[in-house]
Amino acid sequence: MSTKFIYNLPIISIMIPFILAFVLGLFKEKYIQAKRVLTIIATSISFICVLLLINPIFIENKVIVTWMGNWLPIKGNAYGICIEIDALGLFLGLIITGASFLSSIYSLKYMSKDNGLEKYYVLFLLLTSSMIGFVFTGDLFNMYVMLEIMTFAAISLTAFRNYKDKAVEAAFLILLGTCLIYSETKTLNLAEISLKLNLEQEMSPVLIVAFSLMMVGYAVKSFMVPCHTWPTEAHMAAPSSISMILSGVMSKTGVYAIIRLVFMIFGLATNKPVGYLILIWGLITMVIGVSMALL
Repeated sequence: MSTKFIYNLPIISIMIPFILAFVLGLFKEKYIQAKRVLTIIATSISFICVLLLINPIFIENKVIVTWMGNWLPIKGNAYGICIEIDALGLFLGLIITGASFLSSIYSLKYMSKDNGLEKYYVLFLLLTSSMIGFVFTGDLFNMYVMLEIMTFAAISLTAFRNYKDKAVEAAFLILLGTCLIYSETKTLNLAEISLKLNLEQEMSPVLIVAFSLMMVGYAVKSFMVPCHTWPTEAHMAAPSSISMILSGVMSKTGVYAIIRLVFMIFGLATNKPVGYLILIWGLITMVIGVSMALL
């Protein structure tokens, strides 16, 4: 495969479901059977594109960086939207695209007798593409944008109001934290933020607040204690084909964001207090989650 083709694969995996979502929306209640087929085709293309990235990223240890619109950095400063995929992003991308592909096949029979299928497949594709975009973006603000699209699609598919309330609260915290980071670093590119923060001797009070806000916001998305009480009802309200996405994939995007925050953006891998916080928080979430499931 040519290098140019490899670097276009992430864009294809994100844009195919996005574009088809809008195309399917134009036909409203018409061509339901065609919408089913196109949804499977879209998710399969995304899955194949991500599979083709295994060799350059996992085997050859490359990091795929693509600048949208060819807006390359000028004098080391990023101005355009960046797609950046490393091993962690690809690992999540494989889970997202694989689960979405299987869910689209499962939806064929499972959703065949439901009403509102014209909306279901549009929202399903939006959810899929936004999750892929979330883990593939190299831009902090675009993480927030993808998160909002993801939340909108998930809310509509579950039609669960408590989910909406919690999602809005989490999104506000994440956006506020993003604004604070931008005010301190004057950039939204993840690599640039990481570089500038690592050059500082210690975090400023503003950055500490930003880190705390974003940690709490993404903890809601990943169902961490004490933000764990709402997902069970949302999953019960959602169709099984969507519930598997919410619990098996979407919650992991919150975990992915926390990993990015701690290890990449803020470079706190050697910070013992933060390490113990994440460790204890994760253990409590695991024990309480399993105990609630047993009960």
